[in-house]
Amino acid sequence: MAGKKNKKQPAKKKKHPGQPPAGQTVLAWEDDPQGNTPVSVPTPDPAEKPLAFRFPTPAPTAGQYPLGTASFRYWVAVAALRRGADFRSPGIPGGHWHVGATLPVLLDEGEDLNAITVRRRFSAY
Repeated sequence: MAGKKNKKQPAKKKKHPGQPPAGQTVLAWEDDPQGNTPVSVPTPDPAEKPLAFRFPTPAPTAGQYPLGTASFRYWVAVAALRRGADFRSPGIPGGHWHVGATLPVLLDEGEDLNAITVRRRFSAY
């Protein structure tokens, strides 16, 4: 087709890799889960600064998953870490983790029921 010009498509806006889908909600615990019911909260962004964190990929799509599933546990962990990081960040000099701008998080690190923070990462098992 001679004489026709190819129209350039407008570039799609790229989302930040850690940015959650707009308008989505996830379930989170307001307090100790023993005897409580999770509540719906806006999807937290693990990449939000200061005190960003990251989980190994791929991450489950944001949504409200049944209790006890791996996807539910992932989003409960993201919500709790984001809430804690947002609460503590004003008192952290430089506004970053000891390891740098982003803290690696591992949810399934072993068989025991525990969680530890070392200078390199946060591990729950």
